[in-house]
Amino acid sequence: MFRIRLRCAGNRRITFSNVDVIKDAAGAMLEAAGCPPRMLYGPEARSWGAGPVMPRRIAPLVRQAKEVFVSTPDPDIAAFLMKADPATMRKQQPATGEVLDMTGAAIRADLDPVVPGCTFIEAVALTPIAISRQGGAEGRKTGKWHDDIRHCDISAAVNSRLSRLAGRPVGLTLVPDDLYLAGRGKGHAVRVDVKRSGDKAGVVVGLLFPFVLCGPPEDLRLAWYAGLGEKNRMGFGFFGLAA
Repeated sequence: MFRIRLRCAGNRRITFSNVDVIKDAAGAMLEAAGCPPRMLYGPEARSWGAGPVMPRRIAPLVRQAKEVFVSTPDPDIAAFLMKADPATMRKQQPATGEVLDMTGAAIRADLDPVVPGCTFIEAVALTPIAISRQGGAEGRKTGKWHDDIRHCDISAAVNSRLSRLAGRPVGLTLVPDDLYLAGRGKGHAVRVDVKRSGDKAGVVVGLLFPFVLCGPPEDLRLAWYAGLGEKNRMGFGFFGLAA
């Protein structure tokens, strides 16, 4: 398990339209460190993710970020991530004109906060948590993604995905900050642009809010490195400590 943050030098920020360019650049960096592509992509891919830390929107389809993270709960990918060079985290997307280059970025380990006996983390979402609706008429009428955490069993969704990843039952409880949600109505949902097949634009709706994550230390640590919910490879579902 390993997670890093890469911070742009000086006042520089990365500019991007869809989060795929960050994931693709991180994949290039891992490959340059010797990671086999089959570990990163395709049917044999292991768990890993990369994304911007709290990006800001500067135009309808454009965001900027000062920091990006790359994280994995997989020990083999972690070994390559420990050797990563920011100068190799580069990607050009001809279809969108995006260019991401982390050359000169400062890199540091983003260590987990789980100490012996720890059973909870007071957290804030660094990136939106994506939870899909379970098909049927509901999804057709209201969209694929949940846009209000009060309308979904997010603990069950989180545990289902992490249990599949770990190959064992995961028992976490995610408790949102009710005062925060009450003050924002449905304002905790955000739309994130992603790339679909053929380089066509797509959108994933995610949820941003502070919360407390409770459970056994091994499950908390897994969530820290693997992320919560869906689309983790694109950076969705990663969290940090609440200030």
